[in-house]
Amino acid sequence: MDLNEELLSLREKNRVLSEENKELDKHQELLSERIKKLEEEIQRLKEENQKLRLILFGFKPPKKEQSESLNNVSKPEPKKRGPPIGHKGTSRKKPDRVDRTFVHE
Repeated sequence: MDLNEELLSLREKNRVLSEENKELDKHQELLSERIKKLEEEIQRLKEENQKLRLILFGFKPPKKEQSESLNNVSKPEPKKRGPPIGHKGTSRKKPDRVDRTFVHE
């Protein structure tokens, strides 16, 4: 293959790729427009949803105010561990008869 044939082949490839690029640009433009329309529709539906929720459930104060009032309430003191004062403890009963006695020094 000489240089002229290679040049013609490369020019043909360039032409084909340029056409393909133009088609892809058109397709990308169409998709961009569709995305924009869908995003606008999503925003419109979100606003409509918010309005309908207000109609359906009525106005509610923000949760921030409610949580602040809960924080002002002091926490109750935790219970003390162990048995109550004066409680008769449970333990092993003393044996009636002792076999051995140990003296610890």
